[in-house]
Amino acid sequence: MDMVTTPTADELIAQARGGNTRPFIESLFRLQSKTPEASGGVLVPFVFKPMQMAYWQARSPADILMKAAQMGSTSLLQAEFLADAMFIPGLEVLLVAQRDATATKLFEVTKRFFDNLPEQVRPRASQDSTHILQLEFGGVHSTIEIGTASSKSFGRGRPVHRALFTEAAFYERNEENTMSGIIARMPVGESRYVLESTANGQQGYFYEQWMAARAGQVALKTH
Repeated sequence: MDMVTTPTADELIAQARGGNTRPFIESLFRLQSKTPEASGGVLVPFVFKPMQMAYWQARSPADILMKAAQMGSTSLLQAEFLADAMFIPGLEVLLVAQRDATATKLFEVTKRFFDNLPEQVRPRASQDSTHILQLEFGGVHSTIEIGTASSKSFGRGRPVHRALFTEAAFYERNEENTMSGIIARMPVGESRYVLESTANGQQGYFYEQWMAARAGQVALKTH
């Protein structure tokens, strides 16, 4: 019988530094359990679901994701971008929600991933607040910041390398302009962004981009 060995922390880190962050995420990130029998904030390993595995394998530099509720796509993207920030010094990550309350809940998930990492693999945080997490790497830092699309100043003034726009189908016109402005300033060849949302009818920017992507008229890849 073949013995299944659990990778060590050093092996997980080496894989992540080589670009394969999935073993690191599944082994060390923790989610709050949603099973009926779990209570009191029980944390469980982040084991990929079939839908998450399929998306992970099909990712591109620019994705548009029509999601079903409670499928874990938002948590997966937060885990991916946090892992990237941990192993690519100098990375700037934006998590963009529509409303302040949603932004707060989103950032709680990212912080839970980070705060529950084993101490030996968790980088030093030089800034850790309700909306920003800054990781230090010997004078270079990576930053993950949460904000709302309604803020005209959010995401301006610096290059952004990873961006998640969640529930983008519900953005109003000024919020869509904020999203477009952030995307336009992302460095070509060094960046990845995702527009993801539950459906909101057959109208609006997200729907138009989804249909254009399906028709091959824009660079976005549909999922």
